[in-house]
Amino acid sequence: MITEQQGKVIIGLLEAIHIKKLTATNKWEYRSSINIIEEVSSFDKRVDMDKFENPMNSYGEEGWELVSMTNFVPSGVTKGKGWFQGVTSFLCVWKRPVAG
Repeated sequence: MITEQQGKVIIGLLEAIHIKKLTATNKWEYRSSINIIEEVSSFDKRVDMDKFENPMNSYGEEGWELVSMTNFVPSGVTKGKGWFQGVTSFLCVWKRPVAG
């Protein structure tokens, strides 16, 4: 019969082996996306977070993990002018294990 302490040691060893196996064998694929937050009202600066979060949640459901996100202004665009006024965009980098 295994004691509770021995059971904890066995579980800990199995978890360590599993983690080592995952990190040693995983190869990653990467993708990038531009996610945008648009102001719903320029008067009170409200934003529609669903438009920002829904695509991100979709990537998560597909197994993608967000590893980096930075503010992004397209080249040749002056922030606060024209279509870019009221819009904040982010360049996101995602990764997931390669199926195999």
